[in-house]
Amino acid sequence: MISIQSDDTKGAYAHYSKTAAAEDIGGTTPIAVGWDTEDHEDSAFSHDNVTNNSRVTVAATGRYAIISTVSFNNTVTNKIWRGSCYLRVDGTTDKKQCIARAESPDGTGREFCSFKIITELEITAASYIEVMTAQEFEDAAGTPTVNTINGECELIIRRIG
Repeated sequence: MISIQSDDTKGAYAHYSKTAAAEDIGGTTPIAVGWDTEDHEDSAFSHDNVTNNSRVTVAATGRYAIISTVSFNNTVTNKIWRGSCYLRVDGTTDKKQCIARAESPDGTGREFCSFKIITELEITAASYIEVMTAQEFEDAAGTPTVNTINGECELIIRRIG
């Protein structure tokens, strides 16, 4: 007889978003995006809106589907900015990343773009994940002002295996 063991965290998911202060992602030092709203959080995840609000900890070892969107704007006129967004597990960079470019060549000073990550990762119990951003390139026309857009940044994570 084959015994199938139930795992009550399979299928669990969490959804976090940014609704408060925007974060400056225009510098070359990578930053972790802070999630200040827990739209949904099953017991298989833990997150604190104040202390280390960029970290989401998983309760069980398994395979996780992760979707993250980080929207931003570039408010400097005649400026080209390129940045990257990637996942970090327990403080170590994972290779899942995307690159976005914000360009404002017409002098309007507004360029809206998004980073989007859609992936699956094997994560061990008690590990935490973070969404990181970093500047990759800027032209010489001045210092960029690149900020996240509140209400348009989110992280969704679901245990799938």
